Amino acid sequence: MRLKLFTAATAVALSLFGSRPADAAAITITDITDNIGITANDFEQGFFVNGTLLQQGLNNAQSRSIAESAAPITFSGTWIDNSLTPTGTRTIYLVETLTPTIVSDIFTYSFSSSGGFGTIIGSFQSDFENNLGILPAGVPAGNVFVENGQPVNFNLPFLTGSVQSDVDVAPVPEPASLLLLSSGLLMLGRRVRRMRTSK
Repeated sequence: MRLKLFTAATAVALSLFGSRPADAAAITITDITDNIGITANDFEQGFFVNGTLLQQGLNNAQSRSIAESAAPITFSGTWIDNSLTPTGTRTIYLVETLTPTIVSDIFTYSFSSSGGFGTIIGSFQSDFENNLGILPAGVPAGNVFVENGQPVNFNLPFLTGSVQSDVDVAPVPEPASLLLLSSGLLMLGRRVRRMRTSK
């Protein structure tokens, strides 16, 4: 089921990128399955994932799927920005819906401009066996997002991007637990009934 969701999400991302104007680079990172999906398009000087070229040129969207356990994933890309990209760094934290102090994903990126080209360098890490811990103190509210299935957007001059994580849901009790609970309730009900009839 998760593979089908990833395939559908990738197909939608590719179709959206295919219809984009050629003057804007784009990145999407999705963590809605056991694999992390990365799609990139319109990076005139190339977009690299873990040191390997993923995409280069216009109207040539490319995707890659990487196991969550292989995180952190690193990336870098260079696109025409008309020297408009500022210099900076940002870290986005995606947190669990049910426990918003627990970090589910960390997306960090730095950006700068030189000679008419913008460059983005960053990493994405998904929790694997709850290894990312709790949200650090002092993180600006605008950099913390609860996992709700909606993409978190980020933009730079002539570049758009989004990061999307799966929706955290309450655990479903196992059948054996439900059976034990129902047996206990049944026994309690019988005891209450006996006490009422013996009075």
